[in-house]
Formats: sequence, structure tokens, C-alpha cells
Amino acid sequence: MIDHLIPKTLHEALSAMERVHFIKVAGGTDLMVQRRMGPMVEPRFESPVIFLYHLKELNYVKEEDHQLIIGSMTPMEDLLHHPSIPNHFKKVLNDIASPGIRQMATLAGNLANASPAADTLVYLYASRAEILLASLHHERIVPIRDFITGVKKTVLKDNELIKEIHVPLCPCTTFTWTKVGGRKSDAISKVSFVGMAEMSDHHLKKIGIALGAVAPMVISDHAMEDDLQGLSIKELSMRKDAIIKHYASQINPIDDQRSNKTYRRKVAINLLTQFLDELLLKGMTS
Repeated sequence: MIDHLIPKTLHEALSAMERVHFIKVAGGTDLMVQRRMGPMVEPRFESPVIFLYHLKELNYVKEEDHQLIIGSMTPMEDLLHHPSIPNHFKKVLNDIASPGIRQMATLAGNLANASPAADTLVYLYASRAEILLASLHHERIVPIRDFITGVKKTVLKDNELIKEIHVPLCPCTTFTWTKVGGRKSDAISKVSFVGMAEMSDHHLKKIGIALGAVAPMVISDHAMEDDLQGLSIKELSMRKDAIIKHYASQINPIDDQRSNKTYRRKVAINLLTQFLDELLLKGMTS
């Protein structure tokens, strides 16, 4: 029998986490697979488990100050059908696993698992999401670029849980989402890409770019994006090759059972190039 706690309230969960080091479980769609030991053998956990998925206090979606406020235990399937979730985000969610898995999977689980192949992470990086972390006596907001520090590594403390994900709403005029996998959805990505941008009067107002499964962490460079904002279409066109070179220098995929590094690198660069070409074309014709 696994030593575990199923708290009835958020306060009970946070109080218990002050006293005990728990392994935190949201939907468990990744964690339970990682811990399995074989047929008819219960998963191995080195610490007690606290189950959080059922906490209704963490299941909600709100819009505030031009951003989505998503409770950490909101199932992805609920997000897929929620009227406040923009259609471009729903395109990403629709390509994740199967409806049954999405009924259990959460954004918080993807974040805490910190896999560079997690599909929602590329969208959250490109959107510049922020993570609200809560302990019994304190809350803090951490930008996603600072929350994940490596493969399966985050700044989440033992006495904290992910309470909310804050996702800025982008009035995108150009949006691209591509998942390259062995199947359409119920597969781990070989390469994933999100590109989003807002153009106005032939100038770039906002841009977000993120590539997944081609480096130890999701590739995203907010400093580069800030530098591009405000450029005219002509200026952006002149910098296209430099932009591609900059991101290509960060692409460092591996060979594994899903794909090989040469293929992943080529596909990632192609997806970035196609996004920039589409952005330039729309900017010239708008």
C-alpha cells in the first residue's frame, strides 16, 4: 500500500505539506507511468503521495486584465471546451493525447513534470505565462522561463503547489502550431513548435516563438522577442536569416526511440523558417 493523503480542501493540503515531504500528484498521467514497475506491481514511490486533482478550489478559468487565470487542477479537456480559451490554444490542446487522458491531464502536471517534449509548454513559453505558487503562508508568481530549470527540474519547493497558471491573451494575427509525432495526437512529440505574432500597420507589435523536444529545455528567447518588437516588415525581413541562425544555435536534439537528432534539427529550423515567411507575407499584404 502506498502511503498517501487525499485532502478535502486546499488548506488541508497546504497544511500537510508544511509537515511532510510529499510527491504531488495532479492527474498523474505521466507520473504513474514513470513509476510503474511492471504488470500487477504497484508503482514505487520513495515518499508519501498527496493527491490534488479532486480539489475543486483549483478547478476554474477566469479572465482578468487581458489574461487567462487557469486553476491548476482544471483538466485539459475542460480547457478545450471552455469559451474563454482562445481557438489557437485549443488547437494545441486538441493534439494532446486522447480525450480520456485529457480528462485527467492538467497544465500544472505538464509544468511540474518539466519535460521538454510536453506540448502545452511551447504554448505557455511563447505566451509568456506566469505560474502562481502557493504555500500555507505565502504566494509568489514566477515567469515560466524561471520556473523550469532543467529536465524534470523546477523551483517548486516542498511546501508549495502550483495554484494558478496566468496566460496573457494575444490578439494574434499570425499563429502556427505544429506537432511532429508518430501519430496525430496520442504520441510524444518528436518536434513541436509554436509561433504567434501580432502585426499592425506593417509593424510587429508582439511575437512569441517556442520549440519543444529539440533541447534539454523548451527553446524560447524573450530577450530576442523584445528586440524584434516594433520592427517594420522590411526590417524584420532583413533580420530573418539572423533570427533563424540565433535559434538554430540553441537547437541541440538527441537520438532516441522516437527520432534522430539530424531529423529533429532540420524539421525545427524548417518550422521556424515557415513561420517567419508566413509572418512576412501577411505583413506585406495586410
